[in-house]
Amino acid sequence: MAAGEEPVSRVDDDPRTSSDALSLHTIADADLYASQEQEDADFALALALEEQENARYARTQRNLRGEDPNRVNAAPEAPVDAQAEVAPPPYRDDPDVVVPDDNLPPYRDDPDAVPAEGEADEAVTEPAQRQAAIVRVLRKLFRTWLCILMVSTIVTITIIVVVLVLVFVYGKTPLSKEASKQAAWEASGSSDYDLRLTKLYPALEGGTKDSCKSVWNQYSRSLKCHRMILSPAWDDGDAAEASAAGADPFFYSTAVCTDECSRSINNLRRVARTCLNRTDRFDFAAYGNNGKAYFEKQKMEEGPLHAFTGLSERYRRLCRSKHNYADTKWGTCAADLWMNWGIVDGKNEAHLNGLDQFMEQTSSKKTIQGSVQKFPILLRTGTNGTTTIRIKQRSVGPGDRETTCSACTVDWLARKMRSFEFGQILDPVTGEALGLSEFREKLRSALLRCNRLEAHKVLRNMDENWTKLRWWCKDKPCIPFIDKPPLSNETMAVLHGWPDNNEGLVKIRELLEKKEAPAKVLEAAQVLYDGLKAMPCGYGFDPIIAKREILPRSHIVARLCSAPCRNALDRLRHQHHALFLDAARADRAYEGLFLYPKTAADIVERICLSTTPNAIVPIVQSPENLCAPGYAALGSPEWIFAGTYGGYPDPPIRAQVLDVFSGRMDELAVRLERHPRTCLHGDEDCARTWSKMIAESACNTCAGKIFIGADGQWKTTTEEFLKDKDVNGTAYVAAAKKGWRTCAKMYGYTFSEKEWQKKWKLRGLDVFDD
Repeated sequence: MAAGEEPVSRVDDDPRTSSDALSLHTIADADLYASQEQEDADFALALALEEQENARYARTQRNLRGEDPNRVNAAPEAPVDAQAEVAPPPYRDDPDVVVPDDNLPPYRDDPDAVPAEGEADEAVTEPAQRQAAIVRVLRKLFRTWLCILMVSTIVTITIIVVVLVLVFVYGKTPLSKEASKQAAWEASGSSDYDLRLTKLYPALEGGTKDSCKSVWNQYSRSLKCHRMILSPAWDDGDAAEASAAGADPFFYSTAVCTDECSRSINNLRRVARTCLNRTDRFDFAAYGNNGKAYFEKQKMEEGPLHAFTGLSERYRRLCRSKHNYADTKWGTCAADLWMNWGIVDGKNEAHLNGLDQFMEQTSSKKTIQGSVQKFPILLRTGTNGTTTIRIKQRSVGPGDRETTCSACTVDWLARKMRSFEFGQILDPVTGEALGLSEFREKLRSALLRCNRLEAHKVLRNMDENWTKLRWWCKDKPCIPFIDKPPLSNETMAVLHGWPDNNEGLVKIRELLEKKEAPAKVLEAAQVLYDGLKAMPCGYGFDPIIAKREILPRSHIVARLCSAPCRNALDRLRHQHHALFLDAARADRAYEGLFLYPKTAADIVERICLSTTPNAIVPIVQSPENLCAPGYAALGSPEWIFAGTYGGYPDPPIRAQVLDVFSGRMDELAVRLERHPRTCLHGDEDCARTWSKMIAESACNTCAGKIFIGADGQWKTTTEEFLKDKDVNGTAYVAAAKKGWRTCAKMYGYTFSEKEWQKKWKLRGLDVFDD
């Protein structure tokens, strides 16, 4: 300081004068310090704002890292000594004050500045902070996903366990038909040419005779045939069904048609001699419950006898060979029809399947050139092979004899024509039953196109047979009523099953749709509806319809009494008896509905009365043994119900039987003079015609039993008639002798007069002989 100058007063010389100095300074040099003071204030405010921003940013980063925003990074404060002297902060407006650098915060824009302790987190760069935040988010997402995965895994395992438990408790999930068939095949241990029939077919019912069980188990253990012999796809002659099943008659003919297979099927004839009763049958109820079923129930044979006859007929249809018809180049007739026309020759012939194909392919005149071609076949070794066929040139056309027909084709048409029965053949377009004239015209048109003489012979023979049956008289139906008799829906149901528009089925559907009945009733109604729909025959006729349309026709009675129809009714009754009984008790208004199966079974049991009770119809029991057509032929179809139901007459008295029987025998004797029986040995068509004639005549075994007695009881019956005071003994003996002679001719028997005398004595009819 210069001499003579007064010392300048400093603020920090005396702290007690700091406030005074400030005011004095401000007053003394207002102009000099005003601008400087404003700049200092602005600078301080800027620093404060910057520090606040930095603090806010640091807190944000701590929050993102999940740290405690109140955490202080600096070292904890030391305890304050109350006696310690605290130096006042320097006066920042004094430009001469020296502030140590270590007390100043680092300049944050300086890249070389080292962050102080506690400020390291604040110095983290923004990209690193973002990366850390992303990692934390990903970790949270991963933990969330892991939790969801664990929960879903636990739920899935729980569901699987529940399903397995349900399957174990309530049974396995049903397999598809093909899977079920394959499972049954594998479980049976069968292979081609070693078919284990006892394993492929159902077990036998408990009511089967022990002798039948023994024979079936013994002779059906191994059938030496290819598995396609078991296929029902051929049986109905439906080309679409055969194609869908891959059942090519030519491709499989070599593999199926073996001599060993034929002999193996013939060995099953022992079954045919033993399993003769209707109750010798398979157990349909339990079949397939384990998920293994080789056959479909709707197309499966009823029992051992049906299995044998089905295999025999199927083999005969598929394997009728060139030894029978030398002009076929295809090996078998089934292959000939398939390769020439696309026709399947099935064992069931009462339909028109295949006829439309033949008519369509011969509808225009043309020549089909011959050729030599190779065709695939299945060899007997089970491997695929080929065969070369030299195909002849042939002609087709709609005109008379314009079509080249093999003998196999003519035979197929002839069998179609012989299959006619009233109500049996349906028009494939309309579904209505064909009349006699309509059917004859269709077959006649097809036969006349063939260039073989046998075709015209088929027509002549068929006209003769229909004339014997009194259907066809001089190129037209004998009477208009015969051509197309009106058959009710109830009668058609017996032949073809229940139609959807049946009144009874419609009412059951309405009951199910309304859902107003008790739950037990609805459950039973659904079971009844399904059972009726599945039955091959419908039983819904009343006695009036039965007397007029069913009982006089042996083919309808035979169908009604056939094993498939009666067994289906038995199964419906026995399997659901308890359910139907509970439903009837739940609501008496529906009692009649659920008593239907039993009521129908009782009526059918009576209609199926025969001289060979419980025998299988029609395999064992021929139509002439069924009583109903015979009673109808005597003019009294109601006799079948005699003594069984209220309102029906008692069994006829002997005097009435004598009058009726005498008149019918006179009529038969006249018919035999015009059309004597001339069937040759092996003529199945002729034998079938005469069997039908006998069944619908007084020579029916049941009708004859009323008049001349049962087998072995003839003499006893004669004595009963002669002792009856209302019977003319002489008239009875004369009528009985005439009956024996006439019926013997119908059955094809001839005896000398000496032989007849022995028979009269044996039967007690010699009482009035001289």
